[in-house]
Amino acid sequence: MIPPQARDYVDMVDRVCRQHGIEPLITLTSLSERCFDSTVPLLFNRNHPAEIERAHNCHRALLNGGKALGCIPYRSNTQTMDWFVNADHSHWRLVRQLKEAVDPEGVIAPGRYCLP
Repeated sequence: MIPPQARDYVDMVDRVCRQHGIEPLITLTSLSERCFDSTVPLLFNRNHPAEIERAHNCHRALLNGGKALGCIPYRSNTQTMDWFVNADHSHWRLVRQLKEAVDPEGVIAPGRYCLP
């Protein structure tokens, strides 16, 4: 919780959201004297394909901007597994093998934790 780093994060979220036409609704919650948790809801109309695409693009830009600052999400949705998972890395190859061995039908957490 170093003030310049928190300011950089808030500035990045503000800039990225505004670039995508989304209100930057930033919540910072202190979990300890060393850690913030942040929530950034992306509000859009699910009935308009252009707004859906805009929200997805904003989400990707926030992931990339956060990563550049060292701020990595602790969880995400299945549409972003490719951002988290490097299928060529030995770790993720092992994860895939374990998942296939334990869950050959792909019933447990489909689309999560490894790429098909």
